[in-house]
Amino acid sequence: RQEVTDYVNRAGVRDFYSNYTINASKTGYVTDNNIWNFTIQTNKIDDWFTLLTSTCTYVSGDWDINCSEGCIIDTNYDVGGNDISIIGEGNVVVSANITHYNKLHIEGIDQTKICRVTCIDGGCFKS
Repeated sequence: RQEVTDYVNRAGVRDFYSNYTINASKTGYVTDNNIWNFTIQTNKIDDWFTLLTSTCTYVSGDWDINCSEGCIIDTNYDVGGNDISIIGEGNVVVSANITHYNKLHIEGIDQTKICRVTCIDGGCFKS
């Protein structure tokens, strides 16, 4: 539970605060953000957060990475001969060694909404 300030009354003049960003996060999951204007939405108490498993961490099988998550992959992974697909719009930064993969596929949404993968600090995809 958290309290937020809708407005401050200064000598009869109300200064409204608005567009709060409230987020929920947990390691291994994608952070969920909700934007609220409490002046308009008043006492909204039926909001939900949905935490989806992050695609930035390899678990098993083929690895499908959502480029829009902005992954920073800084842990070494042995993909065990499986395929890696990095699809969407955004950036992925790899500073670890991703080894033993079969196929690597990187694809943006179109020619202007691209997925950029950058390897830094000696880390990258090494079959």
